[in-house]
Amino acid sequence: MVAWVAIAGILVGLSLLALSGAPEKARTAAAAVRWAVIVLPLGVAAMGAIVAGRTHHSATIALGVLDGVAFGGTAIAGRMLVVPHPFWQILLSPLLWSMAAYGLVGLLLFTIALQRSHASIVGAATTAAQSVVPIVIGIAFLGDSPRNGAWGLAASGMVLALAGTLAIAITKVEPSLARAA
Repeated sequence: MVAWVAIAGILVGLSLLALSGAPEKARTAAAAVRWAVIVLPLGVAAMGAIVAGRTHHSATIALGVLDGVAFGGTAIAGRMLVVPHPFWQILLSPLLWSMAAYGLVGLLLFTIALQRSHASIVGAATTAAQSVVPIVIGIAFLGDSPRNGAWGLAASGMVLALAGTLAIAITKVEPSLARAA
């Protein structure tokens, strides 16, 4: 029963986050932020390699979080990527290659995590991280803000999503839930 409540909390939290957002015009990030986003897939891969060597349940959760960070990194890099004219010059952008690296690292870590635990546990950690990390980076470094000052809605959504993820991570998955996943 705890797992079902946690999943509902994640869904409600992510819905609140979606409701708190509004279309915005992307602002150019500082060069230091851009380069940090470009090289971070290497750091996520290195942390993933360290965590993958561990066998505890918490290592599986950490792999789920790290693959969520990697998938969130694709969103951050994609948001920062400026499509040039002519279009083919996009192949010269380090942000494009960073997006590809984030995706590959995320897929690898997600695969390793799934080999260790239930999809519902890994998926919860992944979903929360890939949703919350870009939001935090967007607010901190890219000038994002909730629509019409809906900070309470955004904060509530983050808390619910993270609490649901934590609840799933620390409880045993019910057999009916594991079959559904």
